[in-house]
Amino acid sequence: MVSLTIKALIKALSFILIIAGLLAGSAILNMNNFFRPSHSERESEIYISSSRNFRRIAISGDGTPENPYIIDSLNVSTTKMYGMYIRSIEGLYVIIQNCIFETSYVGLYIVSFFGDLIIRNNTFVSDFRIIGSSNISIYNNSGGGLDVDSSWNISISKNCFKDGWFIIHHSEQINVTRNIFSNCSLYLFDTKNSSLTYNCFEYSRNSAGYLLEFSFSNNNTIFSNNFTNSQYLAMNINGEYNTFYHNNFISSWLSLGPAGFENPHVEDNGENNLFYSTTLSEGNFWDNYNGTGYYYLLGDSGNYDPYPLNESVVF
Repeated sequence: MVSLTIKALIKALSFILIIAGLLAGSAILNMNNFFRPSHSERESEIYISSSRNFRRIAISGDGTPENPYIIDSLNVSTTKMYGMYIRSIEGLYVIIQNCIFETSYVGLYIVSFFGDLIIRNNTFVSDFRIIGSSNISIYNNSGGGLDVDSSWNISISKNCFKDGWFIIHHSEQINVTRNIFSNCSLYLFDTKNSSLTYNCFEYSRNSAGYLLEFSFSNNNTIFSNNFTNSQYLAMNINGEYNTFYHNNFISSWLSLGPAGFENPHVEDNGENNLFYSTTLSEGNFWDNYNGTGYYYLLGDSGNYDPYPLNESVVF
């Protein structure tokens, strides 16, 4: 009887140890899964998600307003999808400057950055993307496409974008000023309370041929821009309460305009868009304006510029 009891105890203890081992193994497995690098981290040359990561590659700084992290003169050239991937940063001050980004997909990918970020004097051989972020200043850079998604309070100035798509969508308070868009269309989708000023849009070879295209974008201001040498129409608009004035529309490919129209620079299929300044009573310069009356636009809105300018705007 005693022998049977001991055997039963041994079996019970063995069972308990087996269960404990399985639970421990499961916990270890779950822990490994939890700390397993994300897909984006494995596919990036430089992955940054903390102040510690910045300290590893910054040449100076501690992430404060007085002493921001400075990332300088990196040549990020890789066959991986992302060159530098920055995500989930709050309260840090960072400067990225004088770098070259060349990857198979996106050179610089920024997701959920809520601090203060300056991106200046860089060369983007591959695209540049910002998602769900704010308080970012982008200036004096050169390169291809830029995609700004679900972001706000973004300043984009004095850059040269060439041979690509420039897309701003689901965003607001995006200020685009004094940039050169060379064979690079700008597409605004569901973007509001933003401005485009003093930019030069020149020659687009994309399938639609537009230099600037609006889609469901409202309450934006577009003034003092040059639109030159588009393949078809300079601009296509589908939005409301946007204001356009003091822009120069020069040398669109007028021969592609629909029969019966003399002025095919712009097509407006939106509502309540203004092509003049209500305070100045001045509109835009159209190089094919005949000098008298209104300048009528294409599109379902039946819109027109009531105050077309007789001379191009110098800025």
